[in-house]
Amino acid sequence: MSPLDADGRPNTPIPAAAPALQGWRATARRGFCSRRRKEPGRLMPIICVLATATLVTLPAFAQSIVDFSNIEAGDVLDTAPPSFEIRFTRHVTLEKLQLKTDSDEVIDLLEAETPPPQAVFAIPLPELRDGDYVLSWRISGSEGNEASEDIDFIVVGFHDHSEHDHSDHEH
Repeated sequence: MSPLDADGRPNTPIPAAAPALQGWRATARRGFCSRRRKEPGRLMPIICVLATATLVTLPAFAQSIVDFSNIEAGDVLDTAPPSFEIRFTRHVTLEKLQLKTDSDEVIDLLEAETPPPQAVFAIPLPELRDGDYVLSWRISGSEGNEASEDIDFIVVGFHDHSEHDHSDHEH
């Protein structure tokens, strides 16, 4: 037996006691993706299909998962709602919810523990004065999918009623 095969690679016999190694050795000799054009590696088409499926499903998960939100990107609000309400099309885990103010202060709106998986969340907001804000959330689904969004909005009609003394007015 020649020490080299037809391609010039070492031709080492596999002992009969190790038949499971024959497939592995053939793959190792051929490489992950063969250099010969006529014989591509077996895994490459599978990897291409999986990569394409992953790239196609991730944006779809992020776009189709939000069913309703009481604050949407680009909103200009006369008064801010007392809570941020968001409804998803399926149960998800809300991993992050933060509010960034126009002074770059970041407020974590989730309590110490992550809420259990659910489809509807109503998270209290602090009192929001006039200004630009960004709500940032991140969720994960039961299949391991993740989605996130930044919602920029403006509050323009804040009125602080605590500064006015209404004791002299009749109710």
